[in-house]
Amino acid sequence: MLDNEGKNLNHDESRLKQRITELEDRVAELEAELFRKPPFFRKPLDWRGMLKPLLLLVGTLLLAWLPAFFVVQSRWLGNQAYEQFFQNYWCKFGFLCRSAFPAYFLVIFPGLIGLPILIALQKNGGQLFSNLLPSQQGEHEPGNLSQSQVKAGRLCLWGSCAVLLILGLASLLSHKLPDGCFALAFLVYLLGWFLVEIPLQRLKEAWRQNWSWFVSLLLVFTCLVLLLASLYAVPEFQWIYVILLLLALVVLRQNHRKVRPIGWIIALALILYSINTNAWWLSAIGDEYSFFVQARVILQEQNLSRISEQLFIGQVVNGTHPYFSSLIQAFFMRLFGINGFAWRFSNAFLCAAAVAFFYKFFKLLVPERAALIASFFLAASHYVMSFGKIGYNNLQSLFGMSLVLATAAWGIRTKRSIAFTLLGAALGLCFYLYPASLYIVPLPFLLFLFYHPPTSKKALFHWGLVVGSLFILVFPLLLQPEFWETKVSGTFFNNPQLVQSIPVLVKHVAKNFFYAFFSFLYITSEGHFVTASYVDPLTALLVCIGLAYLITRLFRERASRFLLLSLVILVLLVGASHDRDFPPNTRMFLLLP
Repeated sequence: MLDNEGKNLNHDESRLKQRITELEDRVAELEAELFRKPPFFRKPLDWRGMLKPLLLLVGTLLLAWLPAFFVVQSRWLGNQAYEQFFQNYWCKFGFLCRSAFPAYFLVIFPGLIGLPILIALQKNGGQLFSNLLPSQQGEHEPGNLSQSQVKAGRLCLWGSCAVLLILGLASLLSHKLPDGCFALAFLVYLLGWFLVEIPLQRLKEAWRQNWSWFVSLLLVFTCLVLLLASLYAVPEFQWIYVILLLLALVVLRQNHRKVRPIGWIIALALILYSINTNAWWLSAIGDEYSFFVQARVILQEQNLSRISEQLFIGQVVNGTHPYFSSLIQAFFMRLFGINGFAWRFSNAFLCAAAVAFFYKFFKLLVPERAALIASFFLAASHYVMSFGKIGYNNLQSLFGMSLVLATAAWGIRTKRSIAFTLLGAALGLCFYLYPASLYIVPLPFLLFLFYHPPTSKKALFHWGLVVGSLFILVFPLLLQPEFWETKVSGTFFNNPQLVQSIPVLVKHVAKNFFYAFFSFLYITSEGHFVTASYVDPLTALLVCIGLAYLITRLFRERASRFLLLSLVILVLLVGASHDRDFPPNTRMFLLLP
């Protein structure tokens, strides 16, 4: 019996050894296969299947590249060969020959028409609008609000509304404009909505978690502004500001991971928009100095009481520009001195801030990476860099536009009443900036029609908040009929010859609409330091592809419909509603975003 058990054990042991040997051989085979160099292509390439998408991609890039190529050759390099080559064919069409477009547009027009076709054929082109809001967006929870905070907010709301009503009636009866007390009451009105909806405890917690990197970043921007002022506002450059900026960057180094890329893009915009602010070759416009004089008068001859009395005056500089617009320039001159840099730096600062607000709006429609790319191109806009060297107040409207769209996006995302109230305030602010800011007013309402239509009581309430807040700020202007009369000068109503017959007016609007629509490629009238086109060649290439992409998605995605429709409205209002022969460079920057 013991012999049988021993034989069984020996048999099991031999089987186990055999199994171990087999496993070791298998492991060796797997190791050899692991380190064996695999073939470059595991499967044979389907060249026939790849040929069609490759040709479509090459054709798309070629058609998008050609327009910028022709403009660079003509406007940048002075090569007129292409224009001369197509001239005879161009002039076979009388209406084209009489236009201000060069003859090589005979190739550009068909190419732009063909782009949507090529993009539509690329079925695997992907989706740009990947992070759009769902059709039914839930309301954002307000969080835990203390009863004392809610009571304080309601007290601010009802008290400010009562004060605004009393001040408004007093203005009507006395035939005097409201003063700074009216503005202060409106700020209390905004504070009331803030207290009713935003928990202060949440703000304290956010500040506790983020104060370190926020203060560090603010220190960097402060040193950067001081460095720019040292470069252009004082006779001699002071190296101390370079050292301070380096030290601020060292402090920020500890929290640099918390700083989002948009922060660096804003810093880049601030630098680019400020370069050569006081250069002698950028000081030949002439009619800008009335703005400088008015800002200097505010600083040297007016006290706070006088400023309060004139705060809501709608026509000061040249009889058309609001007082508040000059007050903004005076503020920067108070900070950096009564000099050319401080005067013009208001444009650079506000436009750099606008990049941040546009970024917030872009993220409503496209992924963050696309929003960053769009913000970068806007920060590097040669149009803003060049036109911003003029001491006009025009670029204030670009800031107003960014503020309006950012608050509108915030309202759509959160459904908070404070967001819609601030949107109405931002729209009201546009009435006190450069007059072209009035063209911005339809945009948020168009956005709401797509994303927050007035089909429910809550939506109607939000629309009412926007209109009500807007009305409060516009009320002082309703007491100034001359304000509205001066706005005719920027429209075709200012030219009796244009409005004498409908055909003449339609021809004028249609002609300028096309000039304005293609201004990203070619501008028909150079001036105000702006030449060739409103965007650089690379951006123009991307715009051509982007427009074609939007057209192909027109009936699939509401973002495409909003973007195209808003673009058409802006082109019509900004670029075709004037009384000039060609779209004026003094307001076409509103098309850039």
